[in-house]
Amino acid sequence: MTRLVGSPKNVDVFYDCVGEKGVVFNNILKIARRGTRIVMIGVLQNEYKVPLLPDFVQHELRISGTTMYVPQDFKDMIRLMSEGKISTKGMITHHFRLDQIKDVFRMIDNKEEPFMKIMLTYDQLS
Repeated sequence: MTRLVGSPKNVDVFYDCVGEKGVVFNNILKIARRGTRIVMIGVLQNEYKVPLLPDFVQHELRISGTTMYVPQDFKDMIRLMSEGKISTKGMITHHFRLDQIKDVFRMIDNKEEPFMKIMLTYDQLS
């Protein structure tokens, strides 16, 4: 976080796209300054544990939620791709076996070549 903006105190809006049963949200509550906005994106889990929830009120934070997609969107996309109405050509730019995962991360970290989606394949156990 601090590498991007210098300090969490400079952040006006936090986006929680992960959830983790409230871990991320709780961490945001630790560092958000008074009046900061928090946007929960597509976090569809139950049983959140947020011990610092009182800080939400005390720091006058604002929260909003959004989900980018609903289940029917995924069904429609899969159908349209299978019918060839939406081309996926070029979306998967690299294929690796799961045992090559270190090579994948090295390629990404070293910016060795551009990529969009990386497909990992593995052999299922019999």
